[in-house]
Amino acid sequence: MAVTSYPGVKVTLKDGLRLIQLDNPKRRNALSLEVYEALTNALKEAADDPATNITAITGSGGFYSSGNDISATTAGFASGDTEEISTKIKQAANVLKVFVDQFILFPKVLVAVVNGPAYGIAVTTLALCDVVYASDTATFNCPFVKLAFTPEGCSSFTFPKIMGHSLAAEVLYFNRVLDAKEALNCGLVSRVSSDLDKEIWPHLQVLAKEYNCIAMNHGKKMVRRWEKEHLLKINAAEIELLEERWTSEDFFEAMIAFFAKRSKMVNMEECVSPRPRLLRAPVFPPPGLDALYNLCRRVYPDQPNPLQVNSVVKYWLGGPDPLDYISMYANPGQVDQGIPPHWHYITFGLSDLHGDGRVHNLSDGDEPSGFGFELTFRLKREIEEITPPTWPATLLQSLAKYVFQSQNTLCAGDHVSWHTPLDGGESRLQHLLMAPDPQLGQLRSPTGLISFVQIVGICAEELRIAQHWNGPGVIDILRRLPCAGGPWLVTDMRRGESMLELDPSVAEEVSKGINNDGSNLSGVSAKCSWSEKLNPAYIDENESPERATLTEDDSEKIRNALRKGLLQTRACITPNRNERNEDLSSSFNAEDGNDAADMDSVRILKSLHLIFNREAGSLLPLAIRGRVSHGRHFTFKSVLNNSAITLVSPSVTGTFVDPENRYAAQRTWLQMLVPPEMENDMAESLEELSNAENMILPKTFKWPEQRLTITIVPD
Repeated sequence: MAVTSYPGVKVTLKDGLRLIQLDNPKRRNALSLEVYEALTNALKEAADDPATNITAITGSGGFYSSGNDISATTAGFASGDTEEISTKIKQAANVLKVFVDQFILFPKVLVAVVNGPAYGIAVTTLALCDVVYASDTATFNCPFVKLAFTPEGCSSFTFPKIMGHSLAAEVLYFNRVLDAKEALNCGLVSRVSSDLDKEIWPHLQVLAKEYNCIAMNHGKKMVRRWEKEHLLKINAAEIELLEERWTSEDFFEAMIAFFAKRSKMVNMEECVSPRPRLLRAPVFPPPGLDALYNLCRRVYPDQPNPLQVNSVVKYWLGGPDPLDYISMYANPGQVDQGIPPHWHYITFGLSDLHGDGRVHNLSDGDEPSGFGFELTFRLKREIEEITPPTWPATLLQSLAKYVFQSQNTLCAGDHVSWHTPLDGGESRLQHLLMAPDPQLGQLRSPTGLISFVQIVGICAEELRIAQHWNGPGVIDILRRLPCAGGPWLVTDMRRGESMLELDPSVAEEVSKGINNDGSNLSGVSAKCSWSEKLNPAYIDENESPERATLTEDDSEKIRNALRKGLLQTRACITPNRNERNEDLSSSFNAEDGNDAADMDSVRILKSLHLIFNREAGSLLPLAIRGRVSHGRHFTFKSVLNNSAITLVSPSVTGTFVDPENRYAAQRTWLQMLVPPEMENDMAESLEELSNAENMILPKTFKWPEQRLTITIVPD
């Protein structure tokens, strides 16, 4: 007996009977794309093999087949960008089409032996077999409507032909499940057996060995010739419709409901999406989404159906884009008040659209909905433009990915260093500043409170001012200058002058603000690391110091601390102008019942080596003069791991450093005390980092008396 193995399929050949057995009983013989291709190849091999007289398909274990493996197939759809996902959908559709075509074109007698329950495609392809035998335990289930599918396997034609229109409609539309006796009575099955091993398999073996199989095949050719081409056309039409269904909204809704129910029976890690399962039944229309749409209709009553950019596979199904939709409205502006006509982009997805736990934690009406905000963007409309550019949608999706991945919210006054023209061209606007949207205000939706944070394009000089002073101050100046944004902060990608160049008097205002207020930027994400060196008098600039690492439990602890405010990687909303004595211990979760200094054991460091990339190093003068000298703290949160470096002033309370122990660490969180005498020395030495663009790197700064070394390396 010859034996051949394919992924999920076992093939044997004995005395003219070729047995193709689905062989993945742990997954109930489900059909992944890999198994579809394996079955297709097994059928092709059987068709070409002169030693094969009769081919039989069956399952292993207690199932014939649970049909399409939705977990595996949908996971394939969710592993890439929009274009790649569309390609994967077409690939899956093609695999299914070729699979069903092989049944239609198979030239020899094909028998199905249904040894247990059969679902979906495993049922519909039975009608393309020549003979179907079934165990008395078999059932036949086509749950297409439940999964937002449409008929496949030519069942839109074969089922009404075999069963009659009414019963076929019940099976295909109403999900009626047939038992073995009902399948026999309607003609889908030719014989039911209580013992396949004794009654069916010996019978097939005799047929394959002793009957004239050449005559059998010619007989089949005559029977099938009248509808073969028709079946191929039907299959192509069914596949075309399925492709449309796989990108529809109700298909995604059906998938999330399916996986939510399935999670009660299997490990959710097997499912397509790592997102939280449903905590409430889905509501239509989704309450958060409906509230946002109603707000937009009030602002734009003449544009009930704006142009939208949609994610192909929703984030809660494993798609890469966290924003479900981005609407694009044409705003006429108010020219007499310095507000030009512009495009207004509004996101849908940072807040809780659905209210059922599929993406965000549930909240009541007095708590933030999801992250508590949606993003907006206003882009000056060029005279020749008829439709809005779509590059802002890509920009907004990128910001949303940052929010979802880092769990850091964006607020008015925050800034983002983008370091490339926002539109991908040659514009001078290469960074972002956050401001309140002037029209949308705050929304109290059924899923919680939502504010609207408008992103504003700024140039490098304006970013530097926001870092050394504060974001709200820059926003106020931009509002006063029509060419820099005006009252509604409309971004003009053709703007070629900074606010300092548009109004030279701004320089004095900024200088006074920096001197009086210092900086309200409390920290940044950066490429940085730290280590203790026993002999800091000499450090090899090419040496890569060992980076601190920590366990996942410790990572979660420091992440919780970071989110509480001390180590947040964004600017504060308002500068701390009156209180000079900042308290770091309040940054930790009060529910833990621990002060900062008690969270973990503190390790005192006798010497210290800090390493920063060029961009992070350029902010060291700001950290010293703009923060520490004003009695505050500044944190560099490493993007390389979960470590952080915090520079603190002696007036900051709640620290685990003191004048006797200037360098100390809790796990991977380093604190460095900078007293006044050290502050001045460091500020003078590091001043050249304010213009680090042309600095030759790596470069090392040393303070032997302080046992401190700082190395700046290329980005």
